[in-house]
Amino acid sequence: MPLIGPDDAAILQAARAWLKGAGGGLTDEQVIPLDADGPRPAIPYLAVGVFADRPGTGGVSIPGVVDDLDGGGDPRRAITMRRAATVTVQAIGREAARWVRESDLRLGLDSVVGALEAAGVVIVPGASSSPNVVNRGVDREFRAVFDFEARYRVATEPETLTAAAEVASTLELRQRDEDPDPLLVATTIDL
Repeated sequence: MPLIGPDDAAILQAARAWLKGAGGGLTDEQVIPLDADGPRPAIPYLAVGVFADRPGTGGVSIPGVVDDLDGGGDPRRAITMRRAATVTVQAIGREAARWVRESDLRLGLDSVVGALEAAGVVIVPGASSSPNVVNRGVDREFRAVFDFEARYRVATEPETLTAAAEVASTLELRQRDEDPDPLLVATTIDL
């Protein structure tokens, strides 16, 4: 059964949309998937990939339980979990590196946050980067790689639970903490 939540393709689409918009109106040809086939566009451009789907942030994740009890029928339960992925942006050309730094800064804008949240993704500002100059024959090409953390949630399909037929409760009353003989009241309620 597939999980509900953004997959790698949805995270990639959200990251490309963020970079195109926050980078100053870049085009699809300037912000390409990292694994795209075919010739590369003219420099400058960005190549974006999504990697390393992993539980939680910092390697820690606690599954959460979501109960749907107000549907009027039997209770339903789904398990949710925070996930994180690495969004890698390769900036080819010095101008492209500037686009990424500007996009990183704009991650705090309400419009950018809203668009990413609508896609079910949060991209954490403050990417690590590693600039490099690559020799390509007689040409030298500037490249910088930026790694951003993307956070999102996944959930299982809701599962219908069997409603309890009865609930048992015991109440213990003491006059004082050291009272050796508490009054116990047991109650069973049929639902």
